[in-house]
Amino acid sequence: MVTKIQHNQQPTEQQALSFQNKLLNGVAEAARRLLAVENFDQAVDGALGAIAHAANIDHIAVYEHHARSRSQSQNESSTCPYEWPVVKLKEIQETSAQFCEFYDDIAGSKEWLAELQAGCSVQKLIRRKSKSEQSNQEGENTLLVLRIPIFVGETYWGSFEFDNCMSEKIWDEAEIAMLQIAVAFIGSAIVRERAHSAREAVATGRTTTLATYNQELHAHDRLLRCVNTVTQCLIANDDLALAFPATLQIIGESIHQCRVYILRNSHHSDTGELLFNLHAEWKLPSVPRKITSGAKFPVSVSAFPDRLSASLKAGQAIQFFARELDGIASEDRPVGQAKSLLGIPINVAGVWWGLLGFDDCNEERVWADAEVAILETAATAIGNSIERDRTRRAREAVEREMLIVRERVARTAELEAANASLSACDRWLEITAVANELLSVTDIATSVDSALAIIGENLECDRLLIMRYLSTNDSHPLGAMQSLYEWDAPDIRSQIDRLGPSTISAEGLEERFLKFLAGQSVSSGATDFSEPMWPAQKQLEIKSTYSVPVFVEGALWGIVAIDYCHKTKQLSLAELSVFKTAATCLGSAIYHANM
Repeated sequence: MVTKIQHNQQPTEQQALSFQNKLLNGVAEAARRLLAVENFDQAVDGALGAIAHAANIDHIAVYEHHARSRSQSQNESSTCPYEWPVVKLKEIQETSAQFCEFYDDIAGSKEWLAELQAGCSVQKLIRRKSKSEQSNQEGENTLLVLRIPIFVGETYWGSFEFDNCMSEKIWDEAEIAMLQIAVAFIGSAIVRERAHSAREAVATGRTTTLATYNQELHAHDRLLRCVNTVTQCLIANDDLALAFPATLQIIGESIHQCRVYILRNSHHSDTGELLFNLHAEWKLPSVPRKITSGAKFPVSVSAFPDRLSASLKAGQAIQFFARELDGIASEDRPVGQAKSLLGIPINVAGVWWGLLGFDDCNEERVWADAEVAILETAATAIGNSIERDRTRRAREAVEREMLIVRERVARTAELEAANASLSACDRWLEITAVANELLSVTDIATSVDSALAIIGENLECDRLLIMRYLSTNDSHPLGAMQSLYEWDAPDIRSQIDRLGPSTISAEGLEERFLKFLAGQSVSSGATDFSEPMWPAQKQLEIKSTYSVPVFVEGALWGIVAIDYCHKTKQLSLAELSVFKTAATCLGSAIYHANM
């Protein structure tokens, strides 16, 4: 690079060599100190000091060039991040350019800057400068200035300034070349350290940002787990009187609040004024209840500023400091009173029902939007639980009413059935009495046929059959049954005509015979028939049949059977009892007539 020098006087050759040797040693010492000292600022100070002592330099300054200042309108400026002064020139240190200096404010600086940016070193005797330039060094006692540029790649970074205040030392090109070497490695070291510091700052910033982000994620995750637990608690417990206290405790302990509560809207019975009522509350053991810490419920909603009540009515959460309402400073508030409050509206079926409130009695907390959004989910879960409870109660009321109606209908049906059964029993008894009168005549066969006809027609059955029990029949030890009399409805063929007079052995029918002998009736439906009765029952098209035993003088005399061929008929106990009475009358009459 070209060096522009204004000469004054030349030293002898021996002096120049001695000075260059001393300067070279100073440059080497500067390099050693720059590498050996761990603290970079101290290392730069030591390196500058080594050069200054070796070359009898009174002041060294490192200037960093700035193409544009962010705070001023001037285009170019410089700052002095490093300098080295001697003790007796302390006033230079005090007046040096530690702050931003603009080239527009310094006479002759633009000419210097142009040469430095072109890669040229510049040295000048102060006495040969213009008066305006000399005024810049007024008070510094500087006699000669040497500036050497620093480049990062091809970009001008700044310059080193070497000031002689004790002599007008003129630097030759060899000496300047040595200083250029020192400037190069010191400047490069500064640039590298700046880049390293910048990277560390970025890394530290990223670490801090990541830690902050992780902390926020942890807080959000804790809130999300809290809301999830709250939702499960509300779904699992239908009794809101138990669910709400548990829910508020989960929220309060999870987010470290002093009080968490539910306020329910109501209206004054006379004025219709909107009021807040304390519906449920959880608090820390050391914190008084809200109702004893200054609040008197019910509280008029109009007691709050319009901006707060309007937000709640619009479905928006509100948060504020207590001092904003009463003017009492945070540090002057009584223990247990809220310092900051958060209220989230609770809607039920789309209508504002109340709010979920949070009191912080320890500090004036400001909730982030993301935190409020998560807590709004908890308020929504509470509103949904209230709506489910309303629906459940309404459903239970409807079910109770339906149960009452069903019970009334059932009792009515039972009463009607009982009345019908009583009417049927009365009719059967009347029929039995008529049949009994008929059986008192002399011609028993005629009277039995007439009695069977009267009974059958009034009972609306299809067949009546009287069978005599034969205990001494040889076909089976349990005996047999012999057909004696039969009545059939007009459209029903006679069993005797179709199958002929028959004697039915107990073989295969032992269970039936044993029941008859034990005085038990036997009933069968179409699906109950089995061998050996099934073929005959099918041929006779019987849908259901009842057979009752008749006992005379304590012994089984026979049975009376009733068949239904058009439909299945199930007799009630009362009807069956009357049927047994009629059968006994018939069997007894036949028995006594044949004695």
